[in-house]
Amino acid sequence: MGTKPRYNTAARMNASWCIATVAVGLLTLGQYYHSADGARILAMMPIAAKSHWNVVDSVLQTLVARGHQVTAITPFPKKSPITNYTEVDMSGLVPSGVAVPWDTVMGECSAHNNLPFLSGRHKDMCRTVYEHDEFWRVIKTNKFDLFITELLASSCDAYVSYYLKIPQIVIVSSHVHTWYHHTFGSHMNPAVVSTYHASFAVPTNFIQRMINTYDYLYSHMVFKWVDRESTAIGRKYFGSDAPDADTLMKNSSLVFVNGHYTVDLTKPLLPNFVNIGGIHLVQPKPLPRDIEQYINDSPNGVIFFTLGSVILLETAPAYLQKAFVEGLREIPQRVLWKYDVPNIENLPLNVKVGKWFPQRDILEHKNVKLFISHGGMSGIYEAIDSGIPVLGIPLFFDQSHNIANIAYWGAGIMLDHRTLTKDKFVNAIKEMITNYDKYKLKAMELSKRFKDRPKTPKEEVIYWTEYVIKHKGAHHLKTAALKLSWYQYFLIDILITFVLIVLVSLSIIIYLFKAIKNLFCNLSKQKKE
Repeated sequence: MGTKPRYNTAARMNASWCIATVAVGLLTLGQYYHSADGARILAMMPIAAKSHWNVVDSVLQTLVARGHQVTAITPFPKKSPITNYTEVDMSGLVPSGVAVPWDTVMGECSAHNNLPFLSGRHKDMCRTVYEHDEFWRVIKTNKFDLFITELLASSCDAYVSYYLKIPQIVIVSSHVHTWYHHTFGSHMNPAVVSTYHASFAVPTNFIQRMINTYDYLYSHMVFKWVDRESTAIGRKYFGSDAPDADTLMKNSSLVFVNGHYTVDLTKPLLPNFVNIGGIHLVQPKPLPRDIEQYINDSPNGVIFFTLGSVILLETAPAYLQKAFVEGLREIPQRVLWKYDVPNIENLPLNVKVGKWFPQRDILEHKNVKLFISHGGMSGIYEAIDSGIPVLGIPLFFDQSHNIANIAYWGAGIMLDHRTLTKDKFVNAIKEMITNYDKYKLKAMELSKRFKDRPKTPKEEVIYWTEYVIKHKGAHHLKTAALKLSWYQYFLIDILITFVLIVLVSLSIIIYLFKAIKNLFCNLSKQKKE
């Protein structure tokens, strides 16, 4: 007769406990993702600028990879289909922001004109989208859980989330635009926080604080003026009873900022401002054989030189192109120069030009010594991530500020393109190459701090996007300052009240003093009589 097998009671209990724990964990996980996982997200790109799209698209593709369904209204369609990603192609309906003549860019993007220019482009995009039949078909035949747009220079796109009655997340492709601080109740003190246009990382003297304060006030006033048309646009397409555009933009749940305090210095940002600087960074790939060979065979190292994709560099002023060509001839390093045309007159033998180079992969090569850049955020973060010193020649928008930050941390130098000469160009390169160890050390320190985060930018995007959806807009993250008028926020009414109290009190005291004085004078006269 067989004996019954003996089971260890403790083992049975442990197994039961493990099964129960796993089951509870799975149920909890299921509850967590029930309201957020597989969400339907509508996104809109308000300007045909590739560098801006790189940031916005990186956010969208992160959410697509997570399993969310994204529909993007964009002027940058994909070359091949992506699962869970649908497009409304606007590429043939809006002007391109790539390879634009120098004079056009410099005229439209000057410090005093760039906000009206950006606002105009933004509002044109809103009109174009709202006139597009495919846009209305998409929003009327689909149910969405979230709307994502870029925070640029108009609030006209906020009417989409209003119409769909869903939360809205906005993305800033650079550091936070000065003119939007009031909209989100996140005013910055211009005595310590540099504005969007500032050519210094932080104001350090009276003149810089004066310039910073002027630009802070100017940006807010100009934005209020140029964006007044957004309400008319919104009410034309979404109903005459729709709220004003600024009110709708204030209702945004969250702001993703393509910045990080290790680079752009610390700011007193609200909890619904989330830094995702470097979101576009990808794993470097092996270089094409010819480029790798070119870099490897350079005994003095290689300099990578690009002024971005917006400006058609061949249309730059003759003095500038001459300074570049003659200056590069005088240095011993090889140079990879992104240039729009292959034939440059008197091109130095140490320079290789191309319409496009794999910038991210080149900057990762150990023999690359210096990055000469216009200061676009994408390239700046690639240089920081790779620990490469930067020689900056900013051209427009926030580029001066971006390069100023690099210089502030000791990882670069900034030159002014308006006064650039061959000698200044060569001297700056020689300074950074001669003192390479100093600049490289600072660049590596900056890179180390930039990478040292509790969550990656993609993890931040996933967590906070799902948080907003799960908590129905997460409006508890927003400041109570949004309920105040400007004079209440700055305590103008309180200050006026205090002044009135002091004046009334002084008047009463003076009145009483005079009355007592007169009384004593009268008593004195009576005694003498």
